[in-house]
Amino acid sequence: MEQIIRNLISYNPQKFKLLTELIEDDAESSRGIFVNRTLKMDEIKYIGFDMDYTLAIYNKKEIEELAFNLSIDSLIKNKNYPEIIKEIVYDPYYVIRGLVIDKVNGNILKLDRHKYVRRAEHGKKKLTNKEIRDYYPTGKIKQSDEQFISVDTLFSLPEAHMFCCFVDLKDKGLLEGDYSKLFDDIKECIDTVHRDNSLKSIVSSDLKKYVYKDLRLPLVLDKFREKGKKLFLLTNSEWTYTNTIMTYLLENTILEYKSWTDFFDIIICQAKKPDFFVKKNPFYEIDINTGDKIREVNNFEKNKIYANGNYNQFEEIIGSLGDQVLYIGDHIYGDILRSNKDSGWRTVLVIEELEEELEKLQYVSQDLKNIKKKREKKDKVEYELKMYMNKLKKLETLKNSAQLTEKEIELVDKAIEVFNNELKMLEEKIEKLARQIDIISNKIDSTFHHKWGQIFQESYEISRFGDQVKDYACIYTSRLSNFFFYPVNNYFKSQKDIMPHEVQYQKYS
Repeated sequence: MEQIIRNLISYNPQKFKLLTELIEDDAESSRGIFVNRTLKMDEIKYIGFDMDYTLAIYNKKEIEELAFNLSIDSLIKNKNYPEIIKEIVYDPYYVIRGLVIDKVNGNILKLDRHKYVRRAEHGKKKLTNKEIRDYYPTGKIKQSDEQFISVDTLFSLPEAHMFCCFVDLKDKGLLEGDYSKLFDDIKECIDTVHRDNSLKSIVSSDLKKYVYKDLRLPLVLDKFREKGKKLFLLTNSEWTYTNTIMTYLLENTILEYKSWTDFFDIIICQAKKPDFFVKKNPFYEIDINTGDKIREVNNFEKNKIYANGNYNQFEEIIGSLGDQVLYIGDHIYGDILRSNKDSGWRTVLVIEELEEELEKLQYVSQDLKNIKKKREKKDKVEYELKMYMNKLKKLETLKNSAQLTEKEIELVDKAIEVFNNELKMLEEKIEKLARQIDIISNKIDSTFHHKWGQIFQESYEISRFGDQVKDYACIYTSRLSNFFFYPVNNYFKSQKDIMPHEVQYQKYS
């Protein structure tokens, strides 16, 4: 920590003040950065940032409730929905990120990494295992089907909760239309309130209520710049809103930056991600007073603002390719998957919920150890059971097929009786262990989320969301300012991958 302070102060009184305040908040210093694929920061020339939920952290309950209520109003006004939907109260804890909406059947699903449905609700009614099999006979879904919608961003949580509530209302005969239409109407209205300035104007008028001001953010950006990194902002938000949010977060935080724009070498708004990574849209310069596009451009200038564009032309202009660029965002598909897959950029995924998950993992750490031991014990007993069953089968075959004396038959019968007793004892042991495992598992689950459990795990497997994080994010963390605790040119090294047959010979912490 002392070295960080010496590096960052640089005889700047504003930095010293910020750092003094942050030292008192030392509990936050446990936030970490986690590595899926080795990343050498000294090879990175450009670092890019999304804005919403990356540079700008929103106060979750307030922003989601606002989006929810505005969308309800829009559905009544523009889609002629009945006033009864105004009685719905938004529950910010009802769903979690990583779920999948089945808009055809009115279900919300949690999948494991292999896309098997492990938990499901129809509206707000929990589905039994049998009901899940009735809906999904193979147990697995094809997520490429249009009926399945991913809940991959925090912005998606209000629409998921609203859909659950609407399904219940429809099943009671209080809403018309099929489930797909209900979802499409919800999606259209929520997208509209995000686009038409109705939500953003309210946020902009009360920034303190809706936006969290992270004191480490300017220090982290300054730290990157001091070590020679070029910084760019790449956001889908329009210029006016971007300017409002970034002014609130960065203006007048560090003396040598006269404006928040001085933190960045390139600023691109209305990027239309993921189209930015897959289409050939040109870049335009924006009038900073009106937000209107002025002209098409083929170069970037400091203190000018740009819109649209594409990653191919971006790389040509900056003269850096693929793994020389690091992009930090919160959206698996728009920010991470597309930037990683199509451009080859290195990626950091910001997962706000990670902080709470880590705290809860610490809380249930002993339970996790216990359940691991009991599962191992259950596996061992099940192996013994199979061995006895095989022996019993051989004895029964011997008795039925061989020419045995009465004495030999009597001995075989006694052995069969002994084995049957052993089988019964082993089966009882397995049932007891299974009950104990269920009790511990339910306790662990309820510690995380009373309906959906952990975000990153499901049924002894990595969840679908956890698998996506593993596949597409080079590194991940709970917030951008966690880089405060790491050297700018840190070597983020992943653990060595091992095959299942190597596990017993190699132990890694």
